[in-house]
Order: sequence, then structure tokens, then C-alpha cells
Amino acid sequence: MYHGIVGPVESTIGPPITHEHGFFFQVEIRQNEKGRSVFAAESIPEGSLIWNTRNTARFRNGAHYRQLLASVDTDISCDIIQWAYVQEKDELLFVSVDLDPGILINSGTSIFKSDGLTKRKKRDNVQNMGCDRKAASRFPGGCTENYFALRDIDKGEELLLDYGDFAITHGWENFGL
Repeated sequence: MYHGIVGPVESTIGPPITHEHGFFFQVEIRQNEKGRSVFAAESIPEGSLIWNTRNTARFRNGAHYRQLLASVDTDISCDIIQWAYVQEKDELLFVSVDLDPGILINSGTSIFKSDGLTKRKKRDNVQNMGCDRKAASRFPGGCTENYFALRDIDKGEELLLDYGDFAITHGWENFGL
């Protein structure tokens, strides 16, 4: 469906198109107080590649993104709206949608309001995956397309990112959304 909307030249998935997810370690999807979450099903050493964006659909314009939303069931379109984000890649802005279990990785930061302003506050030792520049230098796409263990992660631990490391909060207006 995505390829039919953006065409093979603009597609960021494949070729080849595969049904493999972007995780390089075994993970489990479980419910917790945040909802659906991703947990390590095995220990992950610091600096290891955990997940990449091989199944991330990127849209260069809002019309293509809206076309995807209109072409899927309502339940799925609601999930896509909730989890899509704007990201910069190669100095261009894209609406990005992770089309694998990576979409369920939760934030390792706290969001709070103070004097009417929304602020991000990192929680101590919570974010356990993100950009490891040294490790990223060995992979195409660097930190834009690859996420690494920032410390040793124990089996059963929830995988957590800082969305602010890759999502441009105020980027939606560039797409008329």
C-alpha cells in the first residue's frame, strides 16, 4: 500500500520488501501502565544495534500521508496518527511511520507542564537506547536510521527512547497537518 502511494523512487522501505521487523535482538510486546510496550527478551550489551528503520515509511508531503490514513481501517489509522512523527533526514523533513513493533517503543523522558509551557525532563537512567555515535559510524544511516543500547540492558527490561532525539515536535505545520 505504501509503495503504491509514494512510488518506488520515494519509497524508504526495500527493495527487497521483507516481513522481518527492524529488531536485531529478541523482544516481547507486553502491556504495562503505558499500554503496549517493547521489552528485551534477552540481554543486550552496551553499544549493540537494537533496532533500525528498515520498515519506516517516510512521506515527503502531507497529501501522501493523508492518503495512507484514508486507505487503512479506522483502528489502524488512529494508531498511525498517534505514533507518527516528523523527522529530518538528509536535510529534508518527512512524516515517519514505523511499520513494525518499533512503533511501540515508549519514551524514556517525562513530559510536564509548567507555567503553560510543555517541557521535557529526562528521568534518571531510564532511556536505554538511542544514538551511540561511535557504533553508528559502522552502519549506513548512522543515528538517523539506527538505535543502539546506551548501556547494558537486562532481559525483561523495557526498551525506552528519548523521542526528542529524533522527532521534530513542531514539524507538522510543514505538511499542512
